[in-house]
Amino acid sequence: MHTYDDVKQHERFYDDAPSTYPGLDYVIKKAEFHNRNIQMWFRIEVEQKLYAGITLFDTDEGYEVENISDELIEEAAGFLNRDLIMPEGWWLTWCYSNGKYGDGYYADVPDFKEMNECAVWLVDAQKRADFVKRAVAVFEGELLQYLL
Repeated sequence: MHTYDDVKQHERFYDDAPSTYPGLDYVIKKAEFHNRNIQMWFRIEVEQKLYAGITLFDTDEGYEVENISDELIEEAAGFLNRDLIMPEGWWLTWCYSNGKYGDGYYADVPDFKEMNECAVWLVDAQKRADFVKRAVAVFEGELLQYLL
């Protein structure tokens, strides 16, 4: 049985949530910032396309760090190759599952909003398994190998 408060919370979900995109977060434990509330995360996310990157999160605020200061960039460079850091929102860096960094249409990246051919192929178990192996290899090669 739902209460009035449950219904109101459900109605406000999209208003209150900065993002409703599914994602997986992994804390990079060796990245210890002077401000102990700041954590560096490796995040895999689906907006409408699959991508991954390195983000900053403020555990005290319970929220992502949207305005990444020059000081945070310099501190993050102690844990991540400086050449890779290109802040965009709460992302220090990110790339699509094909290793491309720029926004755009890529036939080899599943688009779950447009349901491009790559997304439809993922219904097949073997094609999905092959895609996951390639995507993980790309994320390791384009992002994780640059952790210091």
